[in-house]
Amino acid sequence: MVIILITKGELLKEIPLTLTIKAGAERLQHNAKGLAPWQNLIVYSTTEIEISITATPARHGPAGVEKITGEVTGFIISIKGKQNLQLYITGDTVFYEGVKEVSKKFQPKYVFAFAGAAKARGTFNLTTNTNDVLDTAAAFSQAIIIPLHFEGWSHYIETGDMLKKSFAVFDIENRLQIPEAGKEIELVI
Repeated sequence: MVIILITKGELLKEIPLTLTIKAGAERLQHNAKGLAPWQNLIVYSTTEIEISITATPARHGPAGVEKITGEVTGFIISIKGKQNLQLYITGDTVFYEGVKEVSKKFQPKYVFAFAGAAKARGTFNLTTNTNDVLDTAAAFSQAIIIPLHFEGWSHYIETGDMLKKSFAVFDIENRLQIPEAGKEIELVI
């Protein structure tokens, strides 16, 4: 058995591009690029597919929490080629005005919502709770909602089953796709 330990710096040297916030890029260096909210970057794949990445506003808790938790970001990823697809990765955010702004500018087919109502510092959530995920589903009324980041650590207080039950109450369970650990998710274009 061979175990290879890769430090953060070594891994970043191997990855062609890491997108993050501006302060994160300064800290990580190497191939990290920081984007401010609404800043866009276009990259091309080897098959001439255009991938447009737009940083989106995000907030890791209630208003005013930034001085404690720091800045966070989400991303809209638009893929243009023979087939087009748009995804929204909310990032570590709660539902707030910034997420509403994203819904006014973009209508992605899939929204990856960081769920679980993470509580690590006090009684407030750092990520979306079930109500926030439902609000996200309402803001992106045509999107499939795929919750991420909601299990595996002790500071998550809400589960995928809670999301399933809540979406069923509103008769929108067909718009919720909960990933299974270790299994691929097929995104239909």
